[in-house]
Amino acid sequence: YLPVAPVDLDSCGAFFMQAELRDVAREIGSQDDRGAFLDILEVDPKNAQAFDNLGSTLRPGESLQLPDGLLLPKKALHLKALELDATHSHAHNNLAVSLGPGEVVTLQGNGVNQRALFQRAVELDPKNAVAHCNLGVVLGDHEVLRTKDGQLWDKRSLYVKAIELDPSYAFAYNNLAVLMAPQEWVRLADGSCWDRRSLYFAALQLDPGYAVAYNNLALSLGFQERVQCLDAFWDRRALHQKALELDPRHCCAYRDLALALRPKETVLLQGGQCHGNVGRREL
Repeated sequence: YLPVAPVDLDSCGAFFMQAELRDVAREIGSQDDRGAFLDILEVDPKNAQAFDNLGSTLRPGESLQLPDGLLLPKKALHLKALELDATHSHAHNNLAVSLGPGEVVTLQGNGVNQRALFQRAVELDPKNAVAHCNLGVVLGDHEVLRTKDGQLWDKRSLYVKAIELDPSYAFAYNNLAVLMAPQEWVRLADGSCWDRRSLYFAALQLDPGYAVAYNNLALSLGFQERVQCLDAFWDRRALHQKALELDPRHCCAYRDLALALRPKETVLLQGGQCHGNVGRREL
């Protein structure tokens, strides 16, 4: 039972969007999950995995009362897991996901931020696909880092590695595609070659509810171009609309849909609201 990784939503000012950071394993657990992990802590109060899994069942800002009566928020549960097991790769990843972009927490007497925690997660478990992807999200566009094994990484190599480690990880396909130029190709370790559009297709086949990937695929099309994906034909406008149907708070998709419309053209969005390319949606 493990958590997943976060997305840089500040990239809304850019053209394409990366996927958000995610916990490793599940995003929000059920009450049954929480009850099971609390039962484990009653029997074994030093079970690091149970603390980390409990943290992964909480939403940001949510707290949970432990069997000893202590009330702990999501971040504190992941911190507790690392106090009990400093080699827990997923707890490093999940603690990082719970932090803000500039936030620092104290771990074993040292101040650490998101990037340091994701890097440590990768070093502790070189097969942690989610941590590789998350480290790519927080790494600068032209930045290179060296892990303890001496290997050098940039954003692209981290996303490629995440896909190679977990070929079903939709977010890594989207994030790699964001970095690629229209005519560029990338080769994976299995010999397969991918261009930007095929990466978006893969992301959507793996996760048909992935709003960011629909919007990004639309941005990769020409204004009159149509593509076949998920047994349907799409143009830019339809893809932007689908992104908004899946995520009505996707501010970039409103902007991009407006840019795809002709002057004075309007579209009907879910909920019956009519919008044009000069309209404004309050979020």
